[in-house]
Amino acid sequence: MECIKGKGVARGIVMGKLLFCQRDRTDISKSKVEIPQEEYERYKRAREKAKAQLEELYKKALGEVGESAAQIFAIHQNLLEDVEYEDNIKHMILKQGYNAEYAVNATTEKLKDMFRNLDDEYIRERFSDVEDISKRLLDILFETKTELSEKREPVIICGDDFAPSETIQMDKKKILAICTRQGSASSHTAILAKTMNL
Repeated sequence: MECIKGKGVARGIVMGKLLFCQRDRTDISKSKVEIPQEEYERYKRAREKAKAQLEELYKKALGEVGESAAQIFAIHQNLLEDVEYEDNIKHMILKQGYNAEYAVNATTEKLKDMFRNLDDEYIRERFSDVEDISKRLLDILFETKTELSEKREPVIICGDDFAPSETIQMDKKKILAICTRQGSASSHTAILAKTMNL
């Protein structure tokens, strides 16, 4: 039997079957668009849809885990309007003529490099929030499904990491625990899962 050690962020012990969740990565192509303004309008529609989704998640979290944990999704709504984030995407679409998917992904990678060089671990962890909103935007732009599929029996779900928006949507009757390869006790996902008693 293989034994893997990790760091627990919530009290308690559970036993159950493991379910490994591996996401399919969509290749993000870099291409020029014929009419940059129309592409930017497409991006703005995706952004508005993302904001509406986050508002729904905020309301759901407010009812299930309280104001403090729900604030994660208010922060995500604010991040969508972050000046540096928005200006970089806008510039890449309108001035350089790139497709929206590439602009969102390239901006995320640029911020990732910036966050990676910071000394403060707590601030470095906040990059996961930027990744979450970017993933949401890309899912909308690509028209892909974001929810985890339904499971027939309670399982311990394992993966590289889960976004706070994925975590709040997990059915607590079917998820015994969450086990991730990445992340830390100070990540929003860990805080949310702990609040949800996962």
